[in-house]
This record gives sequence, C-alpha cells and structure tokens, in this order.
Amino acid sequence: MTASAAYPGDEDVFCHVVPLGDFKEHELSRACWCHPRPDEQVPEVMIHNAMDQRERLERGELYIQ
Repeated sequence: MTASAAYPGDEDVFCHVVPLGDFKEHELSRACWCHPRPDEQVPEVMIHNAMDQRERLERGELYIQ
C-alpha cells in the first residue's frame, strides 16, 4: 500500500510505502515506530518495516525453518 502525507520535518519526503495487514498502524512520517528508511534508488520515498519482519524474508536475511 502506498500513501502520501506531509509532516513537519518531512518536506523532502513525498511518499510512504507501508506494509498491508500489519499488526500495528503506521504513522506516515519518519517518526513511525518501525523506523522507516529511504528507498535506495529514490530517497524521497520512505519504506516502512512490518512488525512481522516480512521485508527481511524478502531480502533473504531471514529464513523459515
């Protein structure tokens, strides 16, 4: 899911990408509980992290046993 929002201090961010169906609601800002990071190719896009760590599985950092 993609959402856009403007927050004080986030003037350089134009898009937040948040995981669908996460356990906890995300705040569309850099101050979100999940510690979002800028996208490597488009730094104006903030990528939020899921509470269940699904992005680590997608990146190959975590394996299901």
